[in-house]
Amino acid sequence: MSAKKYETYNEKYASAVNLLHLFVYHKDSRELLYAYSSPGLKVTPYLTNSLLQSISMSIGMPVEFEEIYLQDDISLTLTDGIVTRIAVFSKNLPSIEMQKQILRFIDFFEENFKDKIPEAVNDMNTVNRMINVDVANNLIEQCFEKSLTFPHIAQRPRENETLTTVENRLHKVAYNLNEKSGPFLLGRLLALAQMETGITDLSNLIKLVFQLREKEALKPVLPEQAARLKEAMMREKFQTKKDLKVSK
Repeated sequence: MSAKKYETYNEKYASAVNLLHLFVYHKDSRELLYAYSSPGLKVTPYLTNSLLQSISMSIGMPVEFEEIYLQDDISLTLTDGIVTRIAVFSKNLPSIEMQKQILRFIDFFEENFKDKIPEAVNDMNTVNRMINVDVANNLIEQCFEKSLTFPHIAQRPRENETLTTVENRLHKVAYNLNEKSGPFLLGRLLALAQMETGITDLSNLIKLVFQLREKEALKPVLPEQAARLKEAMMREKFQTKKDLKVSK
């Protein structure tokens, strides 16, 4: 596999981790059309004030990846579409790959909602009806693959899919981790896999993660679903231990 392909996998994973919050404003009216936050993260008053101040300071001026450094090593990036202005909070300044993802999201968002944005802006009470949050959230996943940051479970690959020898090595680590502690984050899997598979090259492991996800041998689950799965697993383990004691 080419070095470029490895780099793409790495950059996609890095971008998914990097994206914290994303806001879409109507460029002319500055009305908020859509907001996204990574699961488990909240927008603090400091971030809100920084965002509003930055939006106000750039009134009437075109912006293209205007980068602002904030406290706690967080970056705010503003960039314009045709009718929208996107604000992205991230851990680090967006890479070239992430900038492409942001532009792609802008194009998709405006294409999906171009006929509804004017009506939403004219009557902000209709925003939730005009801008379908589920559709917009799907665009986030399509552009940034935020599910890479979700808990995952290990399972059998999709029907008619076969794992390669090296994919099996990583899948075995994932399966054992799943059996031991329930749904897991990919960062934990990657760290464990470096020790247990003999594959120390992180780029190679990230590539394998993408391949296992494509074959559905690794499946992301929403954090709330992961909590329920872990709770059910713990109950089952407790019941098994209880049954063993009774049988003795």
